[in-house]
Amino acid sequence: MVGILLAFFFASAARDQQPAPSRPIVPATSSGADIAESMLQRLDPSLLQRAGQAGLYRRDDYPVRRALNPFFLSGDFDGDGVPDIAVSVTQRSSGLNGVIVVPGHLRTVYFLGAGHSSENLNGTQKRGEVDADAWRVLSAGSVVRSFTTLPEVGAVSGRPFTFTRDSLEFHWLGKSSFAFLFQDGRFWEVWTGD
Repeated sequence: MVGILLAFFFASAARDQQPAPSRPIVPATSSGADIAESMLQRLDPSLLQRAGQAGLYRRDDYPVRRALNPFFLSGDFDGDGVPDIAVSVTQRSSGLNGVIVVPGHLRTVYFLGAGHSSENLNGTQKRGEVDADAWRVLSAGSVVRSFTTLPEVGAVSGRPFTFTRDSLEFHWLGKSSFAFLFQDGRFWEVWTGD
């Protein structure tokens, strides 16, 4: 009886199979790197893909940098109650690393480094670059000792500072750390470790 059922199952499965689509996933003229990038793009967060479709993000100019693990983080960075993402990228023309923050509302994007104006040097000694060994989301309400005096956000060097919304913190392992807090329509850099 089991043999008859198995034979029926395999015969039905073979009869119901549809032929595979004939169009390739990537053009036959693509290089190995192009094929790998095409496959990796499928791992990108949907919000980043939608930012590209909306013309807010150009993958050719700012490819995703997957060397930083994880290569993207999620949080409510702008405090509007809608989840946002931050993705590690490299500006292709300069080779400078940074982050693109894509708010969930998809009206704009923010670059931290990646060749964009930056008041910080954060250990790289390259203006326009934001890079570190590791990064994480500091949840709203997180309290750290500030190593920055920044009256615009209420940070005073040597005193506890409370992050009012989710923020991105970058770490140079065994060295220093800094975070970006979104307030008043822009990101502010607060040093969180020395």
